[in-house]
Amino acid sequence: YTCTVANSVTSTTVAAATTSSVATLTGTGSKTLNVGDNTLNIVVTSQSGSTKTYSVKVHRKSNDANLSSLSVSNYTISPAFSSSTTSYTLTVPNATSSITVNASKSNTYASISGTGSKALNVGSNTIKVTVTAEDGTVRTYTLIITREKSDDNSLSTLIVKDNNLIPSFNSDTLDYSFTTNDRTLDITAIPTNKYAKVEISENAKSLVAGLNVVTIKVTSETGNERIYTLNVTRELSNDNTLKTLEVK
Repeated sequence: YTCTVANSVTSTTVAAATTSSVATLTGTGSKTLNVGDNTLNIVVTSQSGSTKTYSVKVHRKSNDANLSSLSVSNYTISPAFSSSTTSYTLTVPNATSSITVNASKSNTYASISGTGSKALNVGSNTIKVTVTAEDGTVRTYTLIITREKSDDNSLSTLIVKDNNLIPSFNSDTLDYSFTTNDRTLDITAIPTNKYAKVEISENAKSLVAGLNVVTIKVTSETGNERIYTLNVTRELSNDNTLKTLEVK
């Protein structure tokens, strides 16, 4: 026979009666229950001495909602893990876009949620690992993972519409030149890190005849600046024609 009791039940009383009035039995009375399975045996002895054993397996539910381990692959959390400590922190470089959270439960009958691969945003990320004990008791362990800001202040793309940069664009090359007849420049400048800030100097909208130094400033999340320079020569017009002529 089997039965299950709540964790709060620390003992039970076994009562039994024999079919024969001359038979005897042992194993009844008050029984202390440990967490988990408890096997209670009731032995009936007949008048002739033959015995039969009845077994009752009483399962006392666990309220253990602790972890036995908690870790992040390839990193060390702070403070060092203790089952009684529920809050931890970790800082990872900007290049780390995801982590793997690992955990083990103290009790076989408990369940864990919140482990596995976790994507990280730049800045603070809260990851919760929840342990649910067999009897429904819940404990939550919290990881605060800080992904550092990027110091990338490069451009991945630099295009000036209808004009060719000299030399051809390379994110590590900062100075370019070209000659144009345009009065304004249509510039596409895309940062390698989408969170970086790009500022194009105002003179790109109103080129004067001759040399124009147009700058493109890229500022990383951490505040580091990089300047790309366009040395743009706007050619002098050689148009010496009349648009209209009237003699009245």
